[in-house]
Amino acid sequence: MLLIILAGDLYSEVQKPYAGYSWASVILIGRDWLLLTLVAAFVIACRPWRTGSHEEGGRSDNI
Repeated sequence: MLLIILAGDLYSEVQKPYAGYSWASVILIGRDWLLLTLVAAFVIACRPWRTGSHEEGGRSDNI
């Protein structure tokens, strides 16, 4: 049943673009958001992580 609903929704989405935009606009907006997200993730991941927890020691230090 869910596959039938999914197929019907996909068919109706392909019939007309989102909110009356042209297909080129929908594709370009989607591409730009994807690229922006990837760049932001890369920038955040490349930053050094300083939590200070490495100075506290672990469980084996208490023995």
